[in-house]
Amino acid sequence: MNYFRFLSIAALLAASLSATALNIKVATVAMSPPMEIIDVNKQIVGYDIDFLNAIAKEAGIAVDFKNTAWDGIFAGLDSGQYDAIISSVTITDWHKAKYDCTDAYNGIGQILVLPKTDKTSNTIADLKGKKDSSQEQLPWHRT
Repeated sequence: MNYFRFLSIAALLAASLSATALNIKVATVAMSPPMEIIDVNKQIVGYDIDFLNAIAKEAGIAVDFKNTAWDGIFAGLDSGQYDAIISSVTITDWHKAKYDCTDAYNGIGQILVLPKTDKTSNTIADLKGKKDSSQEQLPWHRT
């Protein structure tokens, strides 16, 4: 990560705090290893958690991670239940219009996995009427 991205994320964290507060509540959906997951000790761990903890340490901020469902994560931010979200959130025009977003700090993309035997699905239109499997509570489900 370059220094500018580090500073922009630290500044965003600091901006969410009052002058006297040094603790922020951060929502995450701990179901997406290796990004965030609940470990055997019932702790939220993963890349996003380590990443934000490192930034918070440098900024002198304590982070209290809250595991929540994806379908309520933005409502919790809107209502002040959380100060920030870190949960593999894709920066979309919808997010940028409503929230202060940092620069992207990793490159996550979405893929569709098909059986090798499927020789007919070459476009999105080819998938019409076919069955799929997805998890609605995961961060990438919202499009």
